[in-house]
Amino acid sequence: MVRWERSVRSIERFLCPCGKGNFGTKHIVEEHEMFSDRTREEYEEFFECHECSKFYHRNGNKLIKNEDIQRLNELKGNLNSLSKQHYAYLSKTYRDQVIQFFTNTKKTVLWKMLSHRDIGISREGTVETFRKYLNKWGIESYVDSNIKDAFSYRKMVNLMQVKDAILEQKDNEMHEIIKQIRDETEAIKELWFVTKDI
Repeated sequence: MVRWERSVRSIERFLCPCGKGNFGTKHIVEEHEMFSDRTREEYEEFFECHECSKFYHRNGNKLIKNEDIQRLNELKGNLNSLSKQHYAYLSKTYRDQVIQFFTNTKKTVLWKMLSHRDIGISREGTVETFRKYLNKWGIESYVDSNIKDAFSYRKMVNLMQVKDAILEQKDNEMHEIIKQIRDETEAIKELWFVTKDI
């Protein structure tokens, strides 16, 4: 049976906020017993302070309060839930119109629209590949497999220049949560506890 010899190459330690414990990363190397040029590496994190590990989340040599992470995760959960509702509304209200838009637009023009960097819906590298897909699978299949989230659907509806008060309200709700997530992330970055080597 082949054995690997495991050794700790280096340890990076940081003092935790209470000053009584530490946390860090071990750089571990495993060497093959017969072939010295074969190695495996891994980094193992540790937190050797029972008290601080209850209240902080690790991020490299920084600590973030668990309550801040929880608040951010709640906002992300709200965004995910709202995004699903938004998608349901868009697909139910506009799917037929999107399919009609595809049908009525020249394929070269449509591919250029969908491939534009601000839209980014088409993954086909050339208009020929785009045409082949549509010919083989059909427009409905393309719409259902490529416009799978609220953001993609919204871009498509924007291309169609649709005005919809309900849609604008839903957009505003999503943008508000996205702004809250950005603000919260920035606030958390400012509150990171940067620790010192020991």
